[in-house]
Amino acid sequence: MILTAQYALPAGNDYIVQYTVHADGVVHVGVRFTPLDLAARDTGPSRDGAVATSQPRTEADDVRKDRLDVPRIGLRMRLPAGLHRVTYFGRGPGENYVDRCMGYPVGVYETTAEEMYVPYVRPQENGHRSDTRWFALTDAAGRGLLVRADETVGFNALRNSVEDFDSEEADAPYQWNNFSKEEIAAHSDDAARNRLRKQTHVNDISLRSASTCGRRASAVTTVGERVPSRRLRSSPTGSMNGDSRSSRSPDIPKYGKRRRCPIADSAAAMPEKP
Repeated sequence: MILTAQYALPAGNDYIVQYTVHADGVVHVGVRFTPLDLAARDTGPSRDGAVATSQPRTEADDVRKDRLDVPRIGLRMRLPAGLHRVTYFGRGPGENYVDRCMGYPVGVYETTAEEMYVPYVRPQENGHRSDTRWFALTDAAGRGLLVRADETVGFNALRNSVEDFDSEEADAPYQWNNFSKEEIAAHSDDAARNRLRKQTHVNDISLRSASTCGRRASAVTTVGERVPSRRLRSSPTGSMNGDSRSSRSPDIPKYGKRRRCPIADSAAAMPEKP
């Protein structure tokens, strides 16, 4: 069975997701993102960047300019809290992103949704793993969900959604720039909405548990890396970092204490693609 969903994004792009459900229960997810026929504008250093690096500023630097930017493309889902054990073949063992990953070797790693959380003082997106060939989310008996990439994906599995870390609806004041007396006097919550960050703190974050949001308590996010606006062929998770590296079965030693995980073992035993 094939099911296609097409989303018309506010900027004018189309985000098309095609689900192919096979008789053996495997679901292949293909994604196409159609770019706009626009060229990114040439932008100078940002105002904050210019101040931080003590560079001379012009009036043009003080104006926030629009530019064609795609921060992430992917899918997000919620899973039962019991599927909190994570086994993956990708970069690790710590958090890594497309611009901060070369110090993390590719291997087979085991962790949990709780251990993937990184408590930044200013809450934000965290726990990402890049260049992942496959990952399994399982319970104590090794039963759960296996995601295998066509090429490579980035993902994280956390007890919280990204809105918990960085939400417009957070009960906190905005983080004002306050570069001048005029700006201090011109604070406007309406003008800051969806533009400025809230002054949230790590102490404002509490990990979701089965007691606070029911059995479906483990929030799992799978996302792609920052990519340019161009047509992409996605992986089964609906996300791709634009690399052309192929997915290979792991032929390297395991890291850490090995748990019984039939799903992950089956992924490791998968043959390489022709």
